[in-house]
Amino acid sequence: MEILFISPRWEKFKHWPFHMSLLGPLTVAGLTPGEHTIHYIDENVEPVDFSVRPDVVVISAMTVQAQRGYEIAERFREASIPVIMGGLHATLLPDEVQPHVTTVASGEGELLWPQIVKDLDKKQLQPLYATTEKASLDCGVFQPPRRDLLKKIGYTKTFLGQRVIDTIQAGRGCARNCPDCNVPLVNGRRYRPRRLEDVLREIETIEAKFMFFVDDSIPENRAYFMELFREMKGMNKNWMSVGALHIASDPDFVKVMVESGCRVFYIGFDRLDPSWRPVQAAHTQHNFYRLDIKKYDINFQQDFLVNPQPYYQAINRLRAAGIALIGTFAFGFDIDDRSIFEKSLNFALESNLDLADFGVVVPYPKSPLALKLERENRIISHDWAKYNGMHIVFQPAQMSPEQLLEGTEWLWQEWNKHRPIFRNMIRVFGEERPTLIR
Repeated sequence: MEILFISPRWEKFKHWPFHMSLLGPLTVAGLTPGEHTIHYIDENVEPVDFSVRPDVVVISAMTVQAQRGYEIAERFREASIPVIMGGLHATLLPDEVQPHVTTVASGEGELLWPQIVKDLDKKQLQPLYATTEKASLDCGVFQPPRRDLLKKIGYTKTFLGQRVIDTIQAGRGCARNCPDCNVPLVNGRRYRPRRLEDVLREIETIEAKFMFFVDDSIPENRAYFMELFREMKGMNKNWMSVGALHIASDPDFVKVMVESGCRVFYIGFDRLDPSWRPVQAAHTQHNFYRLDIKKYDINFQQDFLVNPQPYYQAINRLRAAGIALIGTFAFGFDIDDRSIFEKSLNFALESNLDLADFGVVVPYPKSPLALKLERENRIISHDWAKYNGMHIVFQPAQMSPEQLLEGTEWLWQEWNKHRPIFRNMIRVFGEERPTLIR
């Protein structure tokens, strides 16, 4: 059987040029028995050839890819080729996806794909395969993602032709309750780590200059990652990930991270909104989110725009340890008024961040924020292609949609006057260790 996996294109953030390979379709491809022929098209680096005639097309789509995924599915279905859609959006909204495809896969591929392949072999494909169960990722039976299917051209590369970043996942699940995020709903709140030996074996095969751990909870699963990073020492791998700033108060963990090859960390700077505390209390022992997961010796319960000094100190600690920091800022929460843009610019400049990423809040489907905005009739667009942080899809509380977009664009322009993004990307992703910006 010939299987064509497709990752639909989506509009990229115009100020952020990297395109990284996605793990979803490559992971499912790795679960496919070897007697089947597999092809993979990432439409972000090459066009879809609609003249090909595989036995089945498998589309993996995040929400921002869903609309384009429907268009691709309809083209192949016109040629009487069955189309399966899975991924984040199909898991969250299977009823919406169903009319556009032959089959919906709603849930984790490790649990659904083996049965789907069996039914394909028997030509008995069902319209829906669904599960809310979570796979045990530490059983050692799953194959690594099929990175060999990636094209050699099209992805961002170094001057030597090496891919800059490949993604990797050590486990799934996140205990946080960030208002705009639906990851805990899809992956669960309990972290499910893979076996260390499986992760280490996969790391050995990655040829890109950087690995991006897409795990959401590295600092919150300290014991597991402490062991993983100790094993990675001496492998000569560079890696990056996302995390909370409180790791700056855990020097032993930071030391092991740096020794294992940590070079870059994304830190989210979203303000503490008191109105979310009752919502948070229903789900977690913490009444705050994002940076405010734990309190070590730094009090992160304070608004970083009101009292920035603890944040400056933590940022400087991590940069002094050799970790470059990319600050991510999302605007449009109810607490934000028009002053947020100038204040955020001043904070980003004064804090010595290596790079910054400014965007608009996205109320992803089924997230706490989306549910709140829907109750208040403030969602103004369900055009999923606009759910990428560059368009306004809801009515902000303290400004107009136009003011929110204009303020975000103004901030990018002002930031680039002081920290040209391409120059700093070359510096951050090219140097052995970051140097302090003066």
